[in-house]
Amino acid sequence: MSRGSLIYAIVFTNNSIFGETTSCKSEEVKLTSKKIIQNIDCQNNQLKAFSSKGFVYNVVVWGSVCYIAVATENFSRNLSFSFLESIRDEYNYKYKVQPSLRAEFISFLEGEMRFFSENPEADKIRGLQEKVDEVKAVMLENIDKVLQRGEKLEDIDRKAEELNKNTEVFVKKSKRLKCDLFKKNIYLTLLIGVCLLVILAIVGVVLYIHFK
Repeated sequence: MSRGSLIYAIVFTNNSIFGETTSCKSEEVKLTSKKIIQNIDCQNNQLKAFSSKGFVYNVVVWGSVCYIAVATENFSRNLSFSFLESIRDEYNYKYKVQPSLRAEFISFLEGEMRFFSENPEADKIRGLQEKVDEVKAVMLENIDKVLQRGEKLEDIDRKAEELNKNTEVFVKKSKRLKCDLFKKNIYLTLLIGVCLLVILAIVGVVLYIHFK
């Protein structure tokens, strides 16, 4: 049985992407990861996991930085979170204070993702066995909470779609209202112009009669 693999990783901080790497061509995975970032509270440290369309989106928020590792469903969640812990520690140790080394960090990200995905000894080398029960308990608890609150990716997609539809309706109504106001302004301008002409005509007639 395949052990699965990590396929995408992203680190988001200060409202921008500090680093990302991928081994798949799916744009949907990237889009979904960015939707999660938009909808998650990056001010509170937390662990979360979302499942969608055969992939698991593992999330660590630490120190206002969001780390996401996307893996196939059959890939060990413990390995996913050990990978996230590794890049989190490296980022905080070296790259947080040296943002100019972003290119170097991306290379590190690529190497770590390849190591955790391809090396069958990764869990032993990283000493994961000491953390398995702890990580599993935390993640199961967080998954339950997420499901109870209805925080599913499908819900995020649905809300985004509803927001887009509402935006389109608002834009259409705004254009229609602007058009109606423009027509009314033209009508009022013409009406005022006609009234002025009538008044001038009456004044002209009165003056003509008076001085005749």
